[in-house]
Amino acid sequence: PETVAVGQNVTISGTVADNQLVPIPNHQVELVVEGITIALLTTDTDGAYTYQWTVSDLFEFGNRTITAYSGSQGYYRSNSTNTTFFLAHRADLTVSFDSDSQVTRGELWELSGRLFDIDSLTNEGLEDEILQIYLDGDLVATTQTTSNGEWDAIIFATQDLSRGLHEIQIVFPGTYSHIGTDELVVGYVWADVEIAIDSTSTNVAIRSDGTFGPISITGSVSEIGGTGEIFEDLVINIGNGTDCESQREGARCIPSSMVTVNWFNGNFTIDTVAPSWYGVGQQYIHLDVLQNNTYYLNSGSVSRQIFIKLNVDFDWEIAQIVESGNNDVFGSITITANDTQQGVPNVRVTYILMNESNSELTNPLTVITDPTGLAAFEFNSDPPYGDYERWGYVYVDAIINDPIISDNSRAEFEELRSSDQFNPKYKFDAEDVKVPTWAYVLLVLVAILVGVGTVIYLRRANNELLQEAAEVFAYTAELLAAGDSIREAIFNCYQNLCTVLQQNGFLRRDFETVREFEVAIRQAMPQLSDDALHALDNMFEMARYSRDEMGPQHQQAAQLALEKMMQEIASLQAIPNR
Repeated sequence: PETVAVGQNVTISGTVADNQLVPIPNHQVELVVEGITIALLTTDTDGAYTYQWTVSDLFEFGNRTITAYSGSQGYYRSNSTNTTFFLAHRADLTVSFDSDSQVTRGELWELSGRLFDIDSLTNEGLEDEILQIYLDGDLVATTQTTSNGEWDAIIFATQDLSRGLHEIQIVFPGTYSHIGTDELVVGYVWADVEIAIDSTSTNVAIRSDGTFGPISITGSVSEIGGTGEIFEDLVINIGNGTDCESQREGARCIPSSMVTVNWFNGNFTIDTVAPSWYGVGQQYIHLDVLQNNTYYLNSGSVSRQIFIKLNVDFDWEIAQIVESGNNDVFGSITITANDTQQGVPNVRVTYILMNESNSELTNPLTVITDPTGLAAFEFNSDPPYGDYERWGYVYVDAIINDPIISDNSRAEFEELRSSDQFNPKYKFDAEDVKVPTWAYVLLVLVAILVGVGTVIYLRRANNELLQEAAEVFAYTAELLAAGDSIREAIFNCYQNLCTVLQQNGFLRRDFETVREFEVAIRQAMPQLSDDALHALDNMFEMARYSRDEMGPQHQQAAQLALEKMMQEIASLQAIPNR
């Protein structure tokens, strides 16, 4: 027999005919189920009748009989016919997600529910029944109900599933005693993203420098699984940590006003500059691709090592060495970041102390800058390194090779090293020089020559005056060659140099040391040879300050230097006033 259930719509049909099988129209037919009339019908012109019956709950479940009865009507006797059907229970089921209905490829949907008899008073659970689970119309799993009709199931979201909406249908096929049923729910599949950064992207950048140290990162974003589709026009944040938008673990995003993102043929190009708050040295730069609800893409992050350099300024200080005062050699370098004007800590600075022959006087001193960027040094010795009679002139060199210093700043530092700013300045006490009697005679002769030169200067052109000044130096050189007294001759030779220059308007100031006057001569008359002027100054300082014995070689060195200067002065066009 056919199985039907309470509440189900059933079509009941038949025909009424005589013994010759000729249809009888307009004949009444009574439909009876288990003694209860459910309908009175009238046949149509073809002797047929039809009735749509919604099965009532008036009847017991099981096999039942339906009878079509036609009473005596006109010339026709009464008659009847019947058939049986099985009145089954209706079943229903519930379904819900135990986990999120939205999963990522590679994750699981977890579902559970209950299968029960809807027509029983207590909605009894249907045990040991098989349920079929379909994903987008394909059978992917089966499960069996347990006590009280409860069930659960797991569906694997495979990597090949498309992103977006998917239909999950739970089907109870039905049994002899229970009508089948089904329930439909909707789940969603998301994809993780893979962010690729090209090897040509920036490895070294300079903080706050968009001209010489910008950051340029190129790459692509694709889905994991599916067809491996590559996407464009996604939102990307760039910062110093993962999930910088929510400031996770102190991460910060580079402001969007400093970032430009361009997409072309599935590739992105990000141009930006490391801001002033970015760390220096070996750092990481992070890209965060934000979640996209349109494409059902999860957020993703990737990091890349990058070395951040600094543009810095150098502030140099060194104590002056005073003959009767400070003789210690000490000072400092302060390194300051251009963009923040704050000191740069933990930079190694190596100081080297050298004498005039470029020999190291002591071991190099390495200092690390403190939090203010200061690297102070002091070279100690007994007697102090500032003692000229013991050590002569000393010089300080500094070496900074820290990789965080930008190339431009490093070049500026090298220029600073090549200047004399690292060298301590000397200040000597004025000394009374005892001049022997013969020296006064020499001075008188020089004065006469200077007077003659002055007269010539007043009467002749400037070139003739310089020629006479050269003759003065020639005469002085002859005195030096005589060698009466080497030390006194060298001293007076230097005094004659000063006198000749002063007569021509180039005055030596009272407070100037030998070396300071030497620097002034070089700046005013760069045509004079540095080696000749330096040699004459050295001989004078040895004659004045050194207790060592001076021999013919010193006299010869001074004589050669003076003769060379004589030739060069003769070729000068003019001597500037001072």
